[in-house]
Amino acid sequence: MIKNLCYIKQELEKNNIIQSDMVLEILSKNVLLKVGYYEIFRENQNFKSFWRFFETNDFSDKSTYQSAKVLRYYQHFADECVEVNIDGNTWKDLYIAAESAIIRSHDTNHLYIKNFQLDALNHEVLILFTGLTGT
Repeated sequence: MIKNLCYIKQELEKNNIIQSDMVLEILSKNVLLKVGYYEIFRENQNFKSFWRFFETNDFSDKSTYQSAKVLRYYQHFADECVEVNIDGNTWKDLYIAAESAIIRSHDTNHLYIKNFQLDALNHEVLILFTGLTGT
């Protein structure tokens, strides 16, 4: 689980991500709490992409895709795909790989990481799905 709600509350207020009078209401909602955690993590890592894959509460946890060694990202407006190595087995390692794939694709619109799916023929390959918005 998220380790320090007070820290998240302070960071959300400090960075004007939400108004302080709404903090307690938002912290009671699991999805919004996760989004706050994801945003703080993203900013601390200086990532351009936005994590909206709600499977994790802690980026240091092992991901559910332990067999995956390569992340494949099919570009939205091209017939090409980008492949990057996944260097580790945590959600953070997966986020790093997704960030790298999105940057290498030169797609500045589809920055929201929405889903992953193991390749049906090769479970060492994980396919990344992105979108235009966080919903």
